[in-house]
Amino acid sequence: MVATVLVTAIGSMSAECVLRSLSSCKGVRLLGCDLHPADWLVTSILVQGFHQLPSARYEQEYLDAILEICRQESVTHVIPLTDPEVDVISSSRKRFFDLGVTVCLPPSSCVEVCRDKLVLHDRFVDDHMVRPIPSRALAQWKELSSGFPLLAKPRNGRSSEGVMKLENEEDVAHLLRRDQDRRYVVQPFYLGAVHVVDVLRNASTGTASVVCRKELIRTSNGAGLSVAIHACPVLREQAEWLADQLDLHGCICMEFLEYSGTYFLMDINPRFSAGVTFSRMAGYDMVFNTLRCFLGEEIDQPVEYPDLIVARGHYERIISCGIV
Repeated sequence: MVATVLVTAIGSMSAECVLRSLSSCKGVRLLGCDLHPADWLVTSILVQGFHQLPSARYEQEYLDAILEICRQESVTHVIPLTDPEVDVISSSRKRFFDLGVTVCLPPSSCVEVCRDKLVLHDRFVDDHMVRPIPSRALAQWKELSSGFPLLAKPRNGRSSEGVMKLENEEDVAHLLRRDQDRRYVVQPFYLGAVHVVDVLRNASTGTASVVCRKELIRTSNGAGLSVAIHACPVLREQAEWLADQLDLHGCICMEFLEYSGTYFLMDINPRFSAGVTFSRMAGYDMVFNTLRCFLGEEIDQPVEYPDLIVARGHYERIISCGIV
């Protein structure tokens, strides 16, 4: 294995697991970038080179900067860790390809379906294998039979940004006046347990690995802090089927809501989950095997793993001395 890998957003929640997995790979030169300086990031000690970038929300400026890094550093593979970066990099694959850089993301067709909640719903609503959570464009909210309250979400929302609870028709009317770009979808407000499923698939061979977990404690932007890792045959079967339908190559995370005895598909994120470290603790290294996917190698076979409850901790480390 010989590769120069650039990992973006190394201050994100999945970054430490991603960097530790890749730093243990022989023949990998590991670089990192982030919108914050290296001195502010504990994960910067895990990379052999660091570059500060503008935010991916400034799309053209970000894209120009990351492409220049790829030129300077002879990067062979780019691994984006956050939704804004996935959106920018996935839509600009040809510019990376022209530099000889492999973008380690699922196919563009898969990313486009996953990043639009209404498209995702409509893509699978009539299939027998999964049940997407009922979703309608905001203007069609009356087509939902669940009644109030409703949950409104941006169609291409990121990390629960812009999510709001609608209690009555007045709330809907207020949001309709604001939603001139028709960005929002509405869903029933179901209270239930969230299950996250990390899924890796090699499209060349059809080999897939799935690790499921139930989120016990979760941050407001959807990152699990305490989870119950479990081998759920129903979720595993649904996840493998979805991966086949999307012609997945690489790693994604799926989110299901367990409500009234049914697993409803809520979201699919075409990147590593914030809690990908939990799958590694269960015995399967999603990160290492994702790189193998994009190097044209076969991935490890699925593993049997025990039921576990795992809590995520934090620690402090001095990474530089001085005054900002």
